[in-house]
Amino acid sequence: MATWSDDEVLTRWGRLFPASVRRLDHQPQAMRKAAVEQFRQRLASLSWFMKCLNEAIARQANREDGCTGRFWEGRFKSQALLDEAALVACMAYVDLNPIRAGLARRLTHAEYTSIFERLGLCGHRRGSYPAVGLAPFIDAVGPLVGVSSASDPQRLQAIAPVPICFADYVELLDATVVCCRRAQVQLPESTEGLLRKLRLQPKEFVANFLQLTRGFFRMIGAVERFELMRRKASVHWFKGVRAARRLYSRAA
Repeated sequence: MATWSDDEVLTRWGRLFPASVRRLDHQPQAMRKAAVEQFRQRLASLSWFMKCLNEAIARQANREDGCTGRFWEGRFKSQALLDEAALVACMAYVDLNPIRAGLARRLTHAEYTSIFERLGLCGHRRGSYPAVGLAPFIDAVGPLVGVSSASDPQRLQAIAPVPICFADYVELLDATVVCCRRAQVQLPESTEGLLRKLRLQPKEFVANFLQLTRGFFRMIGAVERFELMRRKASVHWFKGVRAARRLYSRAA
């Protein structure tokens, strides 16, 4: 974008905000030049990209719902996932949304979810579920974080894949559905072992699954992860520590 001419910057910015470009027509050259540089910076800004994208989605959604007002803040919240266990728990929470809402009774009927698509790729045959962990993706995102499997193998090892295979994940979802449907908290022994490997308390996981995100606020993770984030943010505490103590077992 640094190589774009002033006219190209104005053309591109004008497609998004035509009024702000028209206001420059009768402005002094110095003010016009300063505005062009500001537009150039904003066109290269990820924050401005997300701002424009979010606004467009919000306006479309509000039109469809026939309402006005804030969209993202009023309907959604973002929670940071601080460890692998939080990631797996939230994956399960999202994949089981249709079942929890009564829109489906089985994973194979839970349309518009990741698990529905993945099971479809396997032909819904349990024997065909891959028994390998999640594929490493660091090479795809390496340029964004400044690391690759070739240039920094030690850091790659530190960013290990989630310690769960797809077959185990399906087992976890199936067992959780059965427990929630029967209002019981006893999981199969193999599923409990999987949760313990993630340092999650099996009974607490099932008992609190329907309200998994409510005990937390800005983030979900183990207590020690909360402590690291607290130090980094230089604050006294974060809401959710009590929920983390219940859900997670203590670090060895």
